[in-house]
Amino acid sequence: MDCYFLSISFANNSCSLETVARCVEEDVECSDIIEMAMVAAVTDHEFHRFIKISYPVHANVQQVTGITTNMLNAEGCSFKDAMQAFLDFIYNETNELNPSTGIPTIIAHGGYEHVFPVLLANCMKHKFQDSKYNRNVLQHCTFVDSRKLLNSMGYRSADNFSKLCSDMDLTRSDYKVALDDARLLKTIFQKLLHNASWDPLYYSYSFADIENYFFLKDSAKEIMKRNYIILDMEMIQTTKDHACIRKFYALSKDGKTDIEMDGIPCKQFKDLEKKYQKAFFYCRNHIHHLGYYPTRDKERIRCQNVKFIIKNFLSRVNADIIFYKGGIHEKDISAEIGVDSFNIEELGIPKTNSHDPKEEVHTHYKKLKMWL
Repeated sequence: MDCYFLSISFANNSCSLETVARCVEEDVECSDIIEMAMVAAVTDHEFHRFIKISYPVHANVQQVTGITTNMLNAEGCSFKDAMQAFLDFIYNETNELNPSTGIPTIIAHGGYEHVFPVLLANCMKHKFQDSKYNRNVLQHCTFVDSRKLLNSMGYRSADNFSKLCSDMDLTRSDYKVALDDARLLKTIFQKLLHNASWDPLYYSYSFADIENYFFLKDSAKEIMKRNYIILDMEMIQTTKDHACIRKFYALSKDGKTDIEMDGIPCKQFKDLEKKYQKAFFYCRNHIHHLGYYPTRDKERIRCQNVKFIIKNFLSRVNADIIFYKGGIHEKDISAEIGVDSFNIEELGIPKTNSHDPKEEVHTHYKKLKMWL
């Protein structure tokens, strides 16, 4: 597999989907790429360009990247020239873009939510078209977000690239230099994934996927017009095929009407297999901090009846869709009830540090309001 490690620096430190979308508007001073760097895994060849922008580099960006306006004016080129050179680099490295030579895979840390949409937004803003080749090089690439990949493999420091480098005994410069970061990412992959078993197709995105995510905001606004509830549940695995709902919390669209209950597990703790008892103790001590049985002062319901309570709550608040963050259990219970569901993780809503359903839901609610 032909892998290329990509890093960019851009003209402001905010890179939400909203900010990136605004970059498409001409003369809007946000999310303009000012540095692009890429390292080829097979040949170690490197690509690097500084890119001029039409306004001074913000002071906070200078502090983070070390890039100044004078540096861009002296060493930079236009975005179109940089982008064409970027495509030339990929094309020349792979010789031909066809299945027999392998499809180029571009890997970036935070790629899906940040790097790739920023790249797409800049192409749109500067009306860049790949006129040199008969077909767009990027449309024949696959894209991998190394942060999502490493998170899925259990590397907890993946959310913080500096911390990830430190954990790997790698030194990251005080300045976030794109070329240095691309080199570091390549080294991290060589260390972590050389002997690891992972399916690149499972963790990769197509160019169409990146476009869909970029334009998601408009479709998501339509979803947000629907009458929704936000649901979060904490589970206890009791058998191979079943996890009991130990606690849940749901909040309606008005941000006021809610319901919270503790679930009584389907099986007695003493009847669990040893591995599930051990799993519970780990989760109790390190994750949800809940006892196996709810205390008597809590409003309790048997696990198998939770879906009926949630269905009644949906009816009471006249909601027709359940929002959830990441988890499969919320999606599954939505399907059992027969109601639509939507994973707000697709909007780039960040995870919380809490495992209390009520706290998580209210944090997600606030983020949704900010997102809109």
